[in-house]
Amino acid sequence: MSKRCKVDDFPVNLLALLPPDAWDRLSFEEQQALLPDLPPLDGWWDLSGDDATTENLRQLFRGGNFNFGNPLMSFYFPSESRTRARAAARAAFDARKRVFTKQLLQSIIQNRSQCLKQVLPADELALNPELDISVIPPCKAAVDDVDHSLFLAIRLALTASGHGVAVDAVAAYVETHAPRTIPPISERPQHMQVIHYVHSALLFLSRPATTTSPYQDDLSWSFPFVNHDVTTNTFTWQLEVTVLNVVRDAVARLPCQCGTRADVLALLRMFVNPATPAVAKGLDTLASTVPPCAYFRFHNEHQAWLWHYAAPPASRPT
Repeated sequence: MSKRCKVDDFPVNLLALLPPDAWDRLSFEEQQALLPDLPPLDGWWDLSGDDATTENLRQLFRGGNFNFGNPLMSFYFPSESRTRARAAARAAFDARKRVFTKQLLQSIIQNRSQCLKQVLPADELALNPELDISVIPPCKAAVDDVDHSLFLAIRLALTASGHGVAVDAVAAYVETHAPRTIPPISERPQHMQVIHYVHSALLFLSRPATTTSPYQDDLSWSFPFVNHDVTTNTFTWQLEVTVLNVVRDAVARLPCQCGTRADVLALLRMFVNPATPAVAKGLDTLASTVPPCAYFRFHNEHQAWLWHYAAPPASRPT
């Protein structure tokens, strides 16, 4: 019974299996048959061609170096046990890689599922269908940054106070809710008080800016934002049709007063052609008003996330 090789055996070199006199043991016919396949070697001095070839081959099979090496040293017999060990190690590595990939994907899916199940502050209304709208804490009335816009602050002051608002009331509202919109004393004209600054802004908004140039820019308008009553020196915000009003009307006209954003767009295309971002911003603004007149939540009957219309508090049944 032959002795088995160890798993970590190295491949066997061809030259190590040949005896030093391997060439001399060959017959003449065998030597002639091997000559065409052997590499070309330089001859010996003072030897004939046949003798030089014989000596070269004898040195070759004995392990002599030719041109900084022996060609037979590059021939190896692979070890079968070593090949099987490498294949088994490769298969074990592939199996560990598949297990690791599976566990990694399962971890990602589980973490994402837990994240989706958590109720985020901004999505509290959408993810909790049983939430009572009336107990929602007050939030910011507008999506836009009112703290840095005098125009938005004046609009909120006039729309919140109703018809015919005095200058001092608007100035007090701006100083209280949007103090950053008032420039410091060093940046205002000399001896100009806050009430005078707000009064100038109100007069500016009540007088349309027209130009004789055929090219209108973004700073020009032909319709006043504010109506100025000269007799009482009061101001009223002009109620015009905006995208927000149109979207609010479209949500109220939906079947059962609920539907997807695509339903709102389809209904709006019947009489207007707004852009999708404008409708999306309108729906988000409606959901952020106090109280909200539209909210996004899961509809159990349709098994889908839908926009729902919420009637104003005055029209809700008691």
